[in-house]
Amino acid sequence: MPEDEPKGAQKAAILLLAMGEEAAVNVLGQLKEGEVSRIGLAASTLGDLPPDTAETVLDEFSELVSNELTMKDSNDYVYRLSVRAFGEEKAVRLLREPDLQAVFRERLARTDPVALAGILSKEQPQTVATVLNTVGIEKAGHVLVHLERDTRQNIILRMATLDQVSPEVLSEIYGVLSEELGDYAASQMDGKEYVANVLINMGKDDRDELLAAISDADVELGEEIRKQMFTFEDLLKMSPRDMQRLNRDVDNQTLMLSLKTSTEQMRQHWYKGMSQRAAAMMQEELENMGPARLKDVEEAQGKIVNIAMSLGESGEIDLGGEEMV
Repeated sequence: MPEDEPKGAQKAAILLLAMGEEAAVNVLGQLKEGEVSRIGLAASTLGDLPPDTAETVLDEFSELVSNELTMKDSNDYVYRLSVRAFGEEKAVRLLREPDLQAVFRERLARTDPVALAGILSKEQPQTVATVLNTVGIEKAGHVLVHLERDTRQNIILRMATLDQVSPEVLSEIYGVLSEELGDYAASQMDGKEYVANVLINMGKDDRDELLAAISDADVELGEEIRKQMFTFEDLLKMSPRDMQRLNRDVDNQTLMLSLKTSTEQMRQHWYKGMSQRAAAMMQEELENMGPARLKDVEEAQGKIVNIAMSLGESGEIDLGGEEMV
């Protein structure tokens, strides 16, 4: 047990160990599979837990605790509980997945993107999408570049719609890739956000091609990903010259609404793209502006973001990031 105070799953493991086997079985049966996996891994790190540490945890959760609480053989204890709650086969799988996840991620991190692309090129697009959603944004972009053009369009669409992967599916995946990459455990992910960040880190030509493929297949999905690639706050990255160009395409009412809830930094950023007279007038109008619905403010900001993205795509302005869309 490390000298640091127990946190998260370790506390949950301590509580299970303290409440007795019968009660703990009932609690364990109500937990999600990923939670059981994390608690099992945490329990294996407890070792001999000092009574005062256990009491601190139990007091925090307002639970009763004995004065002589001993936490020996905690890993075996949680294993017995898991067997009773889920059966031996499922218990073994759940309790070994955290270690397998660490091994899988480590091997992925060490694998050259070109080599990884070669390995994944033999797999089904859904399998590739699942793996790429675990390797990190930068590496996913590098791997995609080295996949076949038609294949990667299919994969990026699947990545964007991937929300949660069950332990059973992941078990099949790390079974298939175990010889070269190791094993992987369940995780949750926001597919659209992940793909947006992957695309941002790719070269412009490849990014534009994949984003166009997404939009061709699903216009709404493509628009959602575009919005996550650039937000109203990202306007702060733009130069005064580009802000001046953007300002020409934004009407005053939309701009005023968009700045209603903005920081002073954002307002000053807009003023730099205006003449002194126009900036002074805008500042005065904002000070005298009445209440506005948050929905209207957000719609105005969204409208400006769309204008900025269109100007960026046409090359009229630089959106501020490295090779941004």
